[in-house]
Amino acid sequence: MFRQALFGHGLLERGLWAFGLLAILVTFARMFLGADFMDEAFYAAMAWRFVLGDTPFVDEINPVQTAALLTRPFVWLYTSLVGDTSGLLLALRMLWFAGNLGLVYLGWRVLRAHTSSALAFVIALFPLILVPIGLPAPSYNTCASGGFAAGLYLAILAKRGELARFGWMGSGLCHALACIALPTYALPCVIFLLINLRGEARRAWLGYCVGGLIGALPFVRDLARIEPQTLNYTAEYWERGRTWSEHVFEVLGQVWQVIPQPLWLGVALGLLVLAWRFSQRSRGIVTALAAVLVLLLCFADQRWATSVCFTTLVALIGSALVLAIQPEQELTRGLFWPAIAALFVAAWTSGNGLVNGAFGGWPAAMLTLFWLGRAAKNHWGALPALTGSALLILAQRQPYNEDLFTRFNERFTEGPFKGLWTSKDKRGYLDGLRGDLRACVDETKPILFAHQFPAGYLFTRSRPATHSSFGLLRVRYETPEEHYRRLLEDVEFRRVLGLQIVRVRWFQVQWDRRYEWPYTGGDEWIEAQERLVKRPAWAIYRVVR
Repeated sequence: MFRQALFGHGLLERGLWAFGLLAILVTFARMFLGADFMDEAFYAAMAWRFVLGDTPFVDEINPVQTAALLTRPFVWLYTSLVGDTSGLLLALRMLWFAGNLGLVYLGWRVLRAHTSSALAFVIALFPLILVPIGLPAPSYNTCASGGFAAGLYLAILAKRGELARFGWMGSGLCHALACIALPTYALPCVIFLLINLRGEARRAWLGYCVGGLIGALPFVRDLARIEPQTLNYTAEYWERGRTWSEHVFEVLGQVWQVIPQPLWLGVALGLLVLAWRFSQRSRGIVTALAAVLVLLLCFADQRWATSVCFTTLVALIGSALVLAIQPEQELTRGLFWPAIAALFVAAWTSGNGLVNGAFGGWPAAMLTLFWLGRAAKNHWGALPALTGSALLILAQRQPYNEDLFTRFNERFTEGPFKGLWTSKDKRGYLDGLRGDLRACVDETKPILFAHQFPAGYLFTRSRPATHSSFGLLRVRYETPEEHYRRLLEDVEFRRVLGLQIVRVRWFQVQWDRRYEWPYTGGDEWIEAQERLVKRPAWAIYRVVR
């Protein structure tokens, strides 16, 4: 009856299909905009160093390097066909886009059993149009969350019998890849198993386990190389001066900080639940309250990024909603609660805290918008999903570490950022860097970019002379940072180690604010230890005169 009431009008259904297709086109156009020298370049630089011959967990000790094991085959194939890293960042963005289109298709197949095909399509667009933190790239966050969600979708379809032969196997394979990308996702996978596989036939367990083994086997050799220095560094990185329990309570405490207008939000949610539960004649009130609730959520804390704050908050609000209305068990057990577990795991894993929970929790937010619309039981029920989707599309105008879109008047025509549009200042900066590298670098020798500039490693075939592709990470070590300062300042020290280091300037443009931080020997940003420099190397960058 709900489907007939909501979609008895062909015009509305055609409008939803048109909106969804437009959202896909807008997101595709977004793939060509913006260039990030730091995080996005780091995702590619880790895989590139492995393609050049560096050994995971030996030459690289960064705790999030496992995601690069997933993208390494693609980077190897692409660079083998092209001959170098030209256009690599855009190619990886297209890989992200294609992967999320697959998630959209699986989500549409799952949701269309509960609503019209058109609304299911709009709701299933969530992972594609989210573009979390303005980084449309296959990272440890997106690979882990995407693989986990794909496994949830496949398990639901397998339970229905739509993918009886390969559904559970595909679910196990996707979850194995998610755990490779970010090992902490093992916890939500276990929670998923406890909720969904209890009482299932032996064939389901067997298929899931076989799929998991198939997904994990290609990486056994790499994982077997893990050395004590990697484990010690990872422990230091995760601890960040606090205990495990302190980190957990810190994440929980951030919930209240992210909520906008907590009093009015609580009132709107309470009235919505009461009207829904106890009055069958107040559907107009329910519709109005649902609209107010979504609008309040749009004013989430924007210190980081509107899209991830909105997504995390919608997912958390959905927990109260689900407990009150008790919707379909298939969606709550198979998708919603595992996503809530992934939300908190993603928040605990990241230094960004709760806002990072959007990576794991977006399926829960997606379902919350769907259930808020169901309360209306009329054609207005599509409003929450449309409102949320529109907000996510508008949030795509916030590229990471970039200028305003209106200043994107230059396009890279060569190098790893080829095909991307950016500002004139940023393109000029990279063109100068590429010229310096061509003039000075001997690609038979390793290279070190000091202090941290992961994009630099994509411009050359020289292997990185550091144990971290993200430069010399700002983490405290036992050895005083004075050792590294001497490395930069003392000519004799450089001669003994075989390093050629150029004092550098790091240039960043973000939202019309320019930062120029001189990374010199005595700079306060340099807090790294000499042990991260692993062998004689060249280091080159823009010279500060």
